[in-house]
Amino acid sequence: MSHGKWVSLAGLLHLGVLLAGCAQTGATLEMAAAAGDPQSSWTYLSEAAAEATTLVDEVAVDDLERREGYRVIARTLSLGFERFLEVADPAHPDFYRLQSAYRKFAGDNPDQLYHAAPVDGAHVYVVRGQLRAEGIRTVLIEVSVYGGNLSFEGTASRRLVGHLDERDLLVDADGGFEVIVGGPRREGNWIPLADDAQSLLVRRYFETPQLADPMPLSIQVVGGAAAVPELDQRALAKGLIGTGAFTRETVRVWGGWREGVVARHGVNVLRPLDDDGALLTPAGMHYLQGAWALAEDEALVLRFVPPDVPYWAFLPMNIWMESFDWRGAKAATLNGFNAKRDEDGRVTLVLSERDPGHANWIAAQGHRRGLMSMRVARLGEHPLPTVETTVVPVESLRQGSR
Repeated sequence: MSHGKWVSLAGLLHLGVLLAGCAQTGATLEMAAAAGDPQSSWTYLSEAAAEATTLVDEVAVDDLERREGYRVIARTLSLGFERFLEVADPAHPDFYRLQSAYRKFAGDNPDQLYHAAPVDGAHVYVVRGQLRAEGIRTVLIEVSVYGGNLSFEGTASRRLVGHLDERDLLVDADGGFEVIVGGPRREGNWIPLADDAQSLLVRRYFETPQLADPMPLSIQVVGGAAAVPELDQRALAKGLIGTGAFTRETVRVWGGWREGVVARHGVNVLRPLDDDGALLTPAGMHYLQGAWALAEDEALVLRFVPPDVPYWAFLPMNIWMESFDWRGAKAATLNGFNAKRDEDGRVTLVLSERDPGHANWIAAQGHRRGLMSMRVARLGEHPLPTVETTVVPVESLRQGSR
């Protein structure tokens, strides 16, 4: 069976409604056929994963990119199984960690904890959490509900249904909070739902990268959930087919993302990201994006005036939109809390393979090209920073020249 049809970007990010509401043509007919029995559903999954390997081989230009591409497939399968099979029922929701040191997806940020849960307009939910733990605090938080009409063909309409962030979130004396999601409007921490609501995302930002979750979240259906039903073929098909489509399209979209950035902006520059809402970006966050390419003895130097905001961060990535490994001692991202300023108040960041001896150095970790982004939170009326970029020999930085 051929699965050449591909899901729109919005559909890629939320494949929660697999067959309902889709016109029975093209890719949807293939999915309908695959949904009939367990073996057909599994065949769809395995063929989609095989197509993803072909896409990796087409995009990768060296062994590291190819190895990381195959790892992307494995990581996306893991996320897909959790999202579409294990934690897919909005009547029995739970939070799953969308991105981590071992599960990187769609421009993950090491300074963040990302958690998602399924929701729908038929229920009312209560979300509980904490903003402080011993020795650590949450710098920013955003609780967001997303909805929209999803389709495997054509343009999918996506929208942010509602959100709360740290500026209007009410917390108790210990930093605890409780948010009601859905139901009639009420005072305090409340986010509306809609008939097409599908996903709740909680993003939390910290001063340093987060390996573990020091402040677990919980979500429950108000009034208590009904008994968990036995696994039927529809739920199995949704999990397997959704995971297969999600994996294939993740590789297709992010594998081709750098090419699009280069076509629009060139390389080794940062420019504002055009965002129509389909990327599931937070309501209070703005982005610069770019593509980079360096020889082993070259360095990308970035200089800018840091904005007066509660959080900004620069993140280089590989071609698959994944952050570099940040479990070791080397920095994989720098932000307004740990980047050292120049004497004139500006910030200079350096990306290179070889260590230039610079305080704000990020190691390329064997990569020769990739993507990069800068997150800027709560800009208000202020403009995004203008980032000056130059490519120089690493040796010139060791000698103290610019």
